[in-house]
Amino acid sequence: MSRLGLTHCRWPRCQIRVPAGRWGCREHWYALPWQLRKPLIATVEPAQLAGGAPSQAWLEASDRARAWAEKQAADPNQEPLL
Repeated sequence: MSRLGLTHCRWPRCQIRVPAGRWGCREHWYALPWQLRKPLIATVEPAQLAGGAPSQAWLEASDRARAWAEKQAADPNQEPLL
């Protein structure tokens, strides 16, 4: 993460910069099924929004979302996984 509290969207190969505490850019955030977005919302900590380290629960939810995104990016024509 940069000193400005920005990071990259976590969708594979997306280089859009997003504020601290956000998982991804608008397009890719809404590409995630609600079942994957909900835990990310529930586990974000106020300190993370200010540029601090994410919680372990948020990192685990982020890993699940990233794994789903990688499968979608590999074959965007496949049926949704959730």
